[in-house]
Amino acid sequence: MIRSHFYVYLDDEGVLNYVREPCAPVDREELFSVHLIPADADDLPDYRKRWGFGLLDFYFDSRGVVVGERCVATVRLPKYAVARVLTGQPGIWKGEFSPAMRGESD
Repeated sequence: MIRSHFYVYLDDEGVLNYVREPCAPVDREELFSVHLIPADADDLPDYRKRWGFGLLDFYFDSRGVVVGERCVATVRLPKYAVARVLTGQPGIWKGEFSPAMRGESD
């Protein structure tokens, strides 16, 4: 879905996979931002409705593993329909996509 500092893939189970190879410790230090724009704002949990988007930010150590020179982190999307995913590491890289674009390429 995104090819940047990390490649971001969305699998058929609704899991975002962040992959980088080779991966240095500095690549894993900064916060990963994950903002979800819902197809219907009413689907958001009550505590997120005032902001209008879902928030799944994380640090690599809480969701990732290092295997050899490859870093992989995973985040499960919520059950509600997501219209847009905006993600990245602030000041390093960013990207966005629509889960409906799955299977399309430039």
